[in-house]
Amino acid sequence: MGTKVKLEGVMELREAIARIDAMSAGMKTGEVSLGDEKETLVLRPARVVAVELKAGQKKDKEKISLEISWKKSV
Repeated sequence: MGTKVKLEGVMELREAIARIDAMSAGMKTGEVSLGDEKETLVLRPARVVAVELKAGQKKDKEKISLEISWKKSV
């Protein structure tokens, strides 16, 4: 079984943007670190990635979901 960390909660928009910017910077350098109170993962994105981007609106809620995945290099 793999290792996972989950980050969720309510925060100021600027904090969410800072987290997204940090992940983007890590993707550019080839190493993304994500952690929670229990564990930290260091991910190393491949040169080719699969991207799934979804956006939606309801009467009182809007949402953006982004998933980026890749196969690990051997």
